[in-house]
Amino acid sequence: MKKLIIVSLILFPSLSKVNAQDSTYNIGSYSDEGVKAPNVHDLGDAWLNFLVKADTDFDYNITQATFSPNSTLDWHKHSTAQVIIVVEGEGYYQERGKDPIIIKKGDVNEPTQTQGYGVSMGNNLMIDSRVGAPGQGN
Repeated sequence: MKKLIIVSLILFPSLSKVNAQDSTYNIGSYSDEGVKAPNVHDLGDAWLNFLVKADTDFDYNITQATFSPNSTLDWHKHSTAQVIIVVEGEGYYQERGKDPIIIKKGDVNEPTQTQGYGVSMGNNLMIDSRVGAPGQGN
């Protein structure tokens, strides 16, 4: 049996690399906090983790936003529509001209480019993933 394995590895050297990591993969981590966002549209701390950047193969950016407890996003608008997927915590979300709603872990909004406003609630972080086409703020 040993001879068969040794002969196989000599004749088919690629078999020895089946479980090897390939350095051409670009692997990020969803658990990374990301970079601290400048306080342009928010009060309190926020971090952005740029998980996927749009390219010729995939036409969307995916960004994870983490908001500290009781942080506030003021009214702002992105240049393209976004889908928001809440993955942790809860907060208020409001679109211009509509009543505020509570969004919580597991909620997904319809794509919108409407001017929006948000507040994380209580003593918990709110973490969401945002999927949107390339553009300012996505």
